Amino acid sequence: MRFDPLTATVTLNSDPSGLQLIFGSSAEITPFQRTVIVGSGFNVGAPSTQQYNGQQWSFVSWSDGGARQHNAVASNAGSLSLVASYSSIGRLFADGFEAVD
Repeated sequence: MRFDPLTATVTLNSDPSGLQLIFGSSAEITPFQRTVIVGSGFNVGAPSTQQYNGQQWSFVSWSDGGARQHNAVASNAGSLSLVASYSSIGRLFADGFEAVD
């Protein structure tokens, strides 16, 4: 018996690009892609805050309107793109402490 499921390519990105996001149980730097079976669920997550490029970033929203950590489904073959948006909450000094403006 041969099993050839329909697949979709899921691309995870962040705004700004280069932040870390979670797909299933692994975290990676964005952007990155995973292949999933169409109709199957998968978990995505975004840390509430991150440090990147001398800034502290706070999670705002996902492009699909989901919670910071939520289950998503690729309902069609082809591709699905999810973007986690972050806003800057301050500059950081080299020692990791927040700069005072």
